[in-house]
Amino acid sequence: QAQQQAQQQAQQQAQGQAAANSNVGPGVPFGAQAPSLFRTASAPPTSTTISNEERAAIAQSVQLEKSRGNDAYAAKNFNLALTHYFGAERADPHNVTGSIHAIYSNIAAVYASAKQWPNSYHYAYNAVMLR
Repeated sequence: QAQQQAQQQAQQQAQGQAAANSNVGPGVPFGAQAPSLFRTASAPPTSTTISNEERAAIAQSVQLEKSRGNDAYAAKNFNLALTHYFGAERADPHNVTGSIHAIYSNIAAVYASAKQWPNSYHYAYNAVMLR
């Protein structure tokens, strides 16, 4: 078990060094294995559980975060772009807007721009699967 902990620490240090060498700031899981994107813990809301007003508010929040992410990406501020894209994802946890595939595609583009290929592939794959 001590050997396993030492290996985990070495891996975390290597990942931290990779992030430090990239052109993005701290707090973004570059180099880390991307989490599973599919939410199976709860069923998505149905039309009887979410009002049109709630749906519109979610859509507005998603669009605002996505737009801010796009602006940050255009400025090559990848850390900020990810912050906003993940904010868009959190604003619509059940994909009621049907636009999470586009958010995942944008996240994949950010990771690709930072040459973080496993994370880029993960999000691109899931974007295609949702579409």
